Amino acid sequence: MISDMLFLAKADNGQLVPNRERLDLAQEVDALCEFYEPLATERGVVLRRRGEGTVSGDRLMLRRAVGNLIANALRHTPDAGLVTIEIDRVGDDAVRVAVENPGPPIPAEHLTRIFDRFFRVDPSRQRSSENAGLGLAIARSIVVAHGGRIEARPRADGARFEVERRCRPARQPVPRTFRVHLCGRWETGPYFPISRYDGPAMRLEIGKICPCFPTRSLAMT
Repeated sequence: MISDMLFLAKADNGQLVPNRERLDLAQEVDALCEFYEPLATERGVVLRRRGEGTVSGDRLMLRRAVGNLIANALRHTPDAGLVTIEIDRVGDDAVRVAVENPGPPIPAEHLTRIFDRFFRVDPSRQRSSENAGLGLAIARSIVVAHGGRIEARPRADGARFEVERRCRPARQPVPRTFRVHLCGRWETGPYFPISRYDGPAMRLEIGKICPCFPTRSLAMT
């Protein structure tokens, strides 16, 4: 639990920095299903993946987030039930992973708190040592760190959790090369200008600049 709390503390302070690599979500979900299969088989529960898609993100973090959703679904699925993990595209540039399970529905008044740390829908399980009640909070922190969103949707006969993430990271500005007069000599380097002008000298304040230049206003011709 201590490591989970430290993880959430880093998330609260904006210190979760995901690595970026291209991930095949079908492969990642299949690996998670294989991991949880022995636990599911004990109770006759079937794990089924549908669909496919790719996304840019941190492999370990995203596995942890989706794994927490699968573990949560298994806890609330009755014996011989079916847990479905569905991957599909949303529009042209987003992908959605939905984990759906049968069982008791989530009361509407709990939907806004379901991702709070230590919150449990069933009060009788508050003192249970089965899990610390942090799994969904961690899943949300990981999804938010990736610039995505996560939500719980009520069903009459169970629950559905959806994670939505852009397939491609947001487009970054393309650096442009400017020739500047710096410290008595002319130098050329790439940087990202902010449109700020100061008189006829047409000075620009640099937002991001190559290491050889200091971050300050420079004269440009």
